[in-house]
Amino acid sequence: MSSNSENDQNTQTGALLIFAIIIMLGTPYLWHHYIQPIYTSAWFFAKLGLFSALVHLMSFEYIGKHIGDILFWVNTFLVDSHLPKEMIGGQIKYAYDFLSKVDTSTIHSISQSFISNHGYGFTEIFISIGRLAFIIVAPIYFLISFVIFKKLVTRNLFNNKFSVITFAETMAEGFPELLPVVFDNPQNHRCIDTGKWRMSPKILPYLRANNCILDYSVNGVDKFKLDREATSELLEKQVGKRWSSFKELSKEERTVAAIAMPMVSSPKLGVPRMIKLIKMLGYAYSSKPGFVSSFNKLLKNIIPNSINLLNLSKMRKSGENPWLDFIHLFVGIYSGIKEDFRKIKYKIKSNREVNLIIKTFQNDQKIKSVIKIHAYDYTVIASLIEEARKGGKLPSCMSLWLKTVDRNLFYVFNNLGRQVGWIECLGFWAHYMAEKSTNAPFPYPKIENGIDGIDEYLWGSFYQYEPYNDWDAEYAD
Repeated sequence: MSSNSENDQNTQTGALLIFAIIIMLGTPYLWHHYIQPIYTSAWFFAKLGLFSALVHLMSFEYIGKHIGDILFWVNTFLVDSHLPKEMIGGQIKYAYDFLSKVDTSTIHSISQSFISNHGYGFTEIFISIGRLAFIIVAPIYFLISFVIFKKLVTRNLFNNKFSVITFAETMAEGFPELLPVVFDNPQNHRCIDTGKWRMSPKILPYLRANNCILDYSVNGVDKFKLDREATSELLEKQVGKRWSSFKELSKEERTVAAIAMPMVSSPKLGVPRMIKLIKMLGYAYSSKPGFVSSFNKLLKNIIPNSINLLNLSKMRKSGENPWLDFIHLFVGIYSGIKEDFRKIKYKIKSNREVNLIIKTFQNDQKIKSVIKIHAYDYTVIASLIEEARKGGKLPSCMSLWLKTVDRNLFYVFNNLGRQVGWIECLGFWAHYMAEKSTNAPFPYPKIENGIDGIDEYLWGSFYQYEPYNDWDAEYAD
C-alpha cells in the first residue's frame, strides 16, 4: 500500500511540474497575443474618450483660452516635464490628434500603435499620453481614494467601545427622530432650567416671572396671593389664535397637523406616511455637526493633536491612537459638509410632504368632524393628534425637534395624555378640556378651570398663600 501511495504522490508532483512548465512557456504567448492587445485597447478607448471630451470643451472660447488655469494642478504634478500652463492646451490637442489617427480596425492594430520595436514594451508616446491623462483626472482618483479611505477609517467593527452618549449617537442614524437632541445633549448644559432644552418651570417661579403674584404683609407676616386678572391674561395668551384654516397656521403648526392627519383619515394606510414624515423631520432638524462645527473642532484640536503625535510612543503606552484622532478631525470636515446638504435636502422634502398631506386630507370628512368642535389652532391640532392616537402610537418624543423651534406647540403636544396641564400650556389645556366635555367650540378662551387649578395648587403647597376660593369649605363638603 505504501508503494501505491508513493506512486500516486509522484504522479501528482509530475503533473504539477508539467502544468508549471506549460504556464511558464505559455505566459509570454498569452501576453503578446491576448492580454497586451486587450489591455492596450481598453487603455486607448479610455484615453480617446477623455481627450475627445477635453478638445470639445476647448472649442468654447473661454475654456480654450484658460484651459491651463482650469487644469492648474497639471503643471504642478507633471514633475518630469514642468509644462507651462500655456502649453497644456497644445499637449491635449496633440494627444487627441495622435489617438484619433490610430487604426481601430482590430485590437491588434490598436496594440501595434503603442508597442515598441522589440514587441513587449510600450512606446514613449504611450507613456507620455498615459501620464498626462492620469494627471488631468488625478483629482477624481484622489476623491475616490478619500471616500474609500474614509470608509476604512469609519468602518463598523465589533470591538468598538461605546458610552451611553456615543451609543445613542450611533443608533440615531437608525432612529432619525433622535437626531435633533442626541448631538445637542441637554446633559451638557449646566442647568436644566435654562437653554432651549430646559424643563418646564415650576408653577410659582413661572407665575412670578409673568407678574401673576401679589406679595403683601399681614401683621409682619409675609403672604402672597394670585393676581387673577394678570393670570387670566396669561392663560388667554396660551390658548393661542382662533382657528381659520390650515393655510393660516404657522409652518410648525402645519407640520404637526400633517403628522397626525393621515392617521386620522386611515390608521392602517396612515402609519407609513406618518413615519416617513417623522423621519424626514428628524434629518431636517438634526443637531449633528455640520461643516462650521467640524471646522471649528479641527481648529480647536489641531495643535493638541499635533503635540500628541510628537509624543507618539507615550500615547501608545496609554492605549490611545493619536493618528486615528488626527485623521478623524479631517474626516469630520467631509461628514460636516455631507450633513449640511442632508439637512437642506430633507427640509425641502419635508416641506413638500407637509403641503401634499394637507392638500390631500384637509377635505376628508373625518378631519372636518374633528375641526368643527374646536375654535382655536392649538385645540384643533391637539384633537387631530388624539384622534390619530386611536389608531396607533404618536408620542411627542417622536417630534423632539419641535421643542427648540416652537416650545409652546411642543408642550401642547406633550400635554396630551396627562391628567394635569403643564403651567406653560395650562390655558390651552383648560380650554381644550372645556371643548371636549361639551363637544362644541367655545369662541372665547375658557380658562376659569385653569385659574382655579392654580389657586388650589398654591393653597395646598404654600402656607403663606391666600387662596381666592375657600378650599377648606370645598374639601369639607
